[in-house]
Amino acid sequence: TERGFHMPVVEAHLEYKRAARFDDALVVETRLGAMSRVTVRFDYRVVRADELLVAGHTLLACVDDAHKPRRIPPDVAALLLAREA
Repeated sequence: TERGFHMPVVEAHLEYKRAARFDDALVVETRLGAMSRVTVRFDYRVVRADELLVAGHTLLACVDDAHKPRRIPPDVAALLLAREA
């Protein structure tokens, strides 16, 4: 926000496959699914052991302070595309 842009969620989708219980140890996996000049899609999986419980994605759009679409800054795009260390 200090740089004059925001990344609000503009779409969210979930598919519930199996139920989870309060004491379950769950792992949430997140990966970059796609990126355009203005949007970023993150894909998610929630698993218990090797069992898929939930799959989904969110789509974020880069907007300015007036909520008008703007290009994702190059340094932010590079950070999103970089591999985890």
